[in-house]
Amino acid sequence: MAKAKVAKCGAKTRRGKPCQHEAGWGTDHVGEGKCKQHGGRSLRGRAHPAYRHGKHMMPSLPPPIDIDRWQRFQESYDP
Repeated sequence: MAKAKVAKCGAKTRRGKPCQHEAGWGTDHVGEGKCKQHGGRSLRGRAHPAYRHGKHMMPSLPPPIDIDRWQRFQESYDP
């Protein structure tokens, strides 16, 4: 009886040969992608600790200018 062909990780090992682990070995997506030894378990998107969501970032726009105060300043200035 022939053995069913299982997808392999295929990433290059330190010895330069393809990894022989099953695709997705040690991850939550067994059967596809890289094994956990070659980056298959790396977090992506919102799950990644370095995800930048903007909560702690500076606002992109400067604070609004008080137009009335600016006009009073211009009117009081007499060259």
